[in-house]
This record gives sequence, structure tokens and C-alpha cells, in this order.
Amino acid sequence: MTVRKPLLIGPFSRGINTYDDPTAIHDQEAAEAMNFDPGLDGSLKSRPPFANTGTPFPITGTGKPRLLGYYYDISGNPYLIASDNNSSTWSYSAGVWTLITDTMAAADMAQFDGKAWLVSPVGEADPGGYWTPSGVFTADADMPKGTSITTYKSRLWIAEGLGGTNPTRIRYSKVIGQPDFWDNAGFVDVGSGDGQNVVKIVTYFDSMLVFRTKSIWSFQYGIDPAQAIQSVIVPGVGLQSKFALVNYENYVYFMYDEKAYSFINNRAQQINIKVPFIARNFGSTDDPYTVSLFNNRILYSFYEMIYVYSLRTNTWTTWRSDVYGPIGQLLMPFVDDDTDIAYAIPSGNATAPVPLLRIEDKLTGDKELMTCVLTTKN
Repeated sequence: MTVRKPLLIGPFSRGINTYDDPTAIHDQEAAEAMNFDPGLDGSLKSRPPFANTGTPFPITGTGKPRLLGYYYDISGNPYLIASDNNSSTWSYSAGVWTLITDTMAAADMAQFDGKAWLVSPVGEADPGGYWTPSGVFTADADMPKGTSITTYKSRLWIAEGLGGTNPTRIRYSKVIGQPDFWDNAGFVDVGSGDGQNVVKIVTYFDSMLVFRTKSIWSFQYGIDPAQAIQSVIVPGVGLQSKFALVNYENYVYFMYDEKAYSFINNRAQQINIKVPFIARNFGSTDDPYTVSLFNNRILYSFYEMIYVYSLRTNTWTTWRSDVYGPIGQLLMPFVDDDTDIAYAIPSGNATAPVPLLRIEDKLTGDKELMTCVLTTKN
């Protein structure tokens, strides 16, 4: 007589481990957990679905739209800023797309002095400028072109980056409130001449972090930016893409060399040693590296796969959408109504209509056909 016993599944409090042989992993680790979300007790449930909002990004023909960030008006209402990466920049609010400008496709944006400052990309004939929902786009012929923008010590800073004549140069505006804001903009060179481009600049407490192709620098000053102190704080580790970084509390999470890192106290640590990033379809997108914040998760998108790091359990799972393909960077508005919602544009879809997707961290009527896969050591 054959005796059958039930196989107890879980808890998987240690998440997945795809580095070691499946037979050698811990009893509370899984060899695969795709389209699952971990609970605090090690239990697993299916992830929230991606859903089409029904308001596609307004491009015609082909394009490669990117979400750039949020602008908030004086009432705290969020406006999602997006670029078609071709010739125009748009805002999205209350289910409606509104054209900001058709003179240039912004490379990056930052809110400063109550305005959304939009950077014109390197090589573009028309300049960047600023926009508010109650006004129109105002071009500023003196505003430098570049790839990344941030605010630091009451000034705007723009990194020229890849494609520019000086890819290590960062230009800065006058202090807020002064006339001719960008006239005769000052500049500093970070590691000039060493062959490393500036990929992204971000404000981090009382300093500015300069993420380059193979290093991370710290930049800070007292009164005069020209007298700033520059120093390499993390050599040998840079940034994969300007869209492959997010801030969360006092941490910075980013991707470099197809690895996931966390940055705190001037130190970078790899956090996916047991979960190396693997892509099975390298032709799925030409924009394979993004990092996103979605509630208590950091999403590392790598081609068609999304590697999800839970900030609650410090464990990994994976997501994949067979309906929408590779998912680009998710942007989540920070508002007080606890909507727990984020938006994204599929990075593998480059022909109109390009859908705007939403994902919401609560029970809704949204649906997505997905396959949830769990593989244990047995």
C-alpha cells in the first residue's frame, strides 16, 4: 500500500535563491517565485495586476515615450510629466493628457520655485524652460541642455552627460529670486578628462551625489559653488542608466553592471547576490534598465523581467507581464489619499497607441492574465 502525505508549501520567509543549486537552498527559500508578493510571515500571494488606463500616450507613428516625474500644484495635485522622446512633452492629470510643448522632448524635469523645469536634450535646437498648469510653457534661451537636472541649495543644476561636448560638466543657475536666472550659468567639472560620463545627479541630504559611468562622487560647498569639495566616495561602481535609480528615505537604490545596489552613508552594497539578474529575451526592449519605487518595494526591471525587492522582508521575488511585455520605470505620486497607485509605460511598445498602465496596491476591478510560478527545493 502506498502512503501519501501532503507536502507543506512554505513559509518562504527568505524569498528566492537562484544562485545556488535548487537542492542546496534553505528550506525557507524558493528556487522560483514569479508573480508573487511576500507576506511578513513568509506567505505568498499573487502580485497586483497591471491595467490599461484607457488613455494612451498621445503619440503618432513610432516613438519611445518616457515618464519623467511629478509636478505638484499648490493644492498638492500631482501632474505626471512625460516625454515622447521625439518632439513633444506632455502632462497627465485626472485621466487627461495635456500638451506642454511641441518644441522639444524634455530629457528630465525638476520642480523648483513652483514651476516644472524641463531640460532640453543635448543636440536639440530649441531650449528648455518652465511650465505650470495654470500657465503656458516658457522657453529660456539661456537654460543649458543636458540629460539630468536636480535642485541643490536654492539652485538648479544640470548635467550635460552623454552626447555633450563636456560629458563631465555640471552647470548651475543663480540662487532663486535673482533675475536672468540662467544668464551666464556657472559650471563645475567632475573628474574632467577621465573618460567617465556623468549619468545622473541627485540631492542627498546636504550634498549632491554625482553618479558616473564607473564611480560615485560627492559634491558639496558652503557659499560659492566654485569652491566646492569634490571626492570619489565609491570607486568602481557607477550607474547603468539615469532611469535606474530611486530615492527612498535615507537610501538610494540603483542598478549597475546588471546588479542591484543600495547606497547609504557613502557606501554602496550589492543586495542581489543570491538573485543574479537573468534575461531570456534580450530583444524584448532597447531600454532594459530601470529602477522603480512602488510602496514598500524596489522594482529592478531587467529586459522582460522585474526583480522585486521587498523593503519589509528584505527578500526577492520576480514579476513578469505576458500581456504588456517589458515594463518601464513606474512612477508613484506622493499624495495624502493613500491611493497606493503607480503608472508606467511598456518599454517594449514603440508604436502608437502606447498604453499608459496603472498598478494599484489594493483590491480593485483591474484584471491581468498572469501565470504565478512557485518552485521549491523539492
